[in-house]
Amino acid sequence: SYLYPGPWPVTPDIKLYNHSFMGFKDTRWDFTVPNGNYRITAKFADGGFSRGAMIFDVESQGKVIYNNLDIYTAAGGMWTPLDLQLSAKVVTGQLSFVLRPVKDGSPDVQISALEIAPDPGTPAIAVSPRIANIINLGNQRQFYAVGMFMSDSVKWSLNPDIGTIDAQGLYTAPCDTIHSDMNVVIKATSVLFPSIWDTVTIKILKGIPPVRMNCGGPAVTDSLNHVWAADYGYSDTCYSASSANMVAGTLHGQEKLYQDSRFIYTYQAGTFRYDLPTANSPYLVTLKFANYNATDDSVKMNVAINGDTVLKNFDLVKAAGGVQKAYDQTFKTRVTNCHMLLEFIPKSKTALVGARINAFEFEFDSTATTGIYEPGANANRVLVFPNPFTGRTTINYTLSNADFVRLAIYDLTGKEVATLVNAGQNTGNHSVNFDAEGISGGIYFYRLQTGNGVTNGKLILVN
Repeated sequence: SYLYPGPWPVTPDIKLYNHSFMGFKDTRWDFTVPNGNYRITAKFADGGFSRGAMIFDVESQGKVIYNNLDIYTAAGGMWTPLDLQLSAKVVTGQLSFVLRPVKDGSPDVQISALEIAPDPGTPAIAVSPRIANIINLGNQRQFYAVGMFMSDSVKWSLNPDIGTIDAQGLYTAPCDTIHSDMNVVIKATSVLFPSIWDTVTIKILKGIPPVRMNCGGPAVTDSLNHVWAADYGYSDTCYSASSANMVAGTLHGQEKLYQDSRFIYTYQAGTFRYDLPTANSPYLVTLKFANYNATDDSVKMNVAINGDTVLKNFDLVKAAGGVQKAYDQTFKTRVTNCHMLLEFIPKSKTALVGARINAFEFEFDSTATTGIYEPGANANRVLVFPNPFTGRTTINYTLSNADFVRLAIYDLTGKEVATLVNAGQNTGNHSVNFDAEGISGGIYFYRLQTGNGVTNGKLILVN
């Protein structure tokens, strides 16, 4: 039994979730009970494990009811309880309940409590989870619909129709800002028997909370009481490591962030990335690096945020200023497609470790007023007139060097609606007309990309 000390929500039975049984292989419970129908409530809780760390099947009476259950994702985060419903029909006096790992971990399976109660056996739909259903803009929550004493598929619906839910019950909150917290009722209806249904309510929070990640390490709470999440959302082609060496130049309470890291080897000749769902918004992104023992310029990389190269041939040793030292840098960016994408690309020819990141955070940029963001150090000057506009506007820009230019227009979902320039151009002033005939009125964004950087800005089309 393991006691979890985390910041659990206050509920009358919360002590049930503080403790947990853990197993390292198939784990089975057998009960001798009278023949009849039973409803099983399995109580789980994520006690600090990261996304994807523990995945298993939940089985009753020889039938898998929940496939590939990821406790972190299903519960909606760390220190979050999760109750799942199952039904069982007993005809031999024996009732079985099994947790069967599908991914090796440490441990492989986990459960906090189990309740088995007689049930009339009336066909029904049970939707889980039913507690702690709170979600941030742009994030996802997995819901499950199980037939109780019936076998049938379900159709999902939302009221109001805010966000989306797929056929497997994966709900995605809207990416764009809402003016107040909003409740959405999620309904699962039997396809064969439409009169049989069940609902749960999810609350969408209006704010945009910061995302903080301890790359390659566990969750950390720093001296500012900021929680840095355990590592998740990274691509497969990378590794994690931890150093016992102390790194100079760190904020008190954040020392651990610079000891853990995620990296890729130079010989892999690839890229590793973090792809995280988030709200459409301007952001400040802070990247945290640490140089451990390199003393030359062998550790070099490119770093891109949402496709924009923000660090080119980045020399970690030179930037940190020596061995066992930290280096932070902050950039402005805008998310328009519901995803924050961070990419780390090795550029060294000699180093063993080609690219590395220790921690990062991104938070809403409250200083943004113009809608123009310039991640590149030498991003190009842009002027749009008229703006707002009807029918047509002109985008004027200046190139400091002859370069290949791509200028495109995107809508609020991140979909490209027009490509205006995709060719090499000379140094100097340039003008391009954007003809919006046939395009619906609303807010759009231009994106001007050259070798010097990227400039994004807002366009308002009035029909």
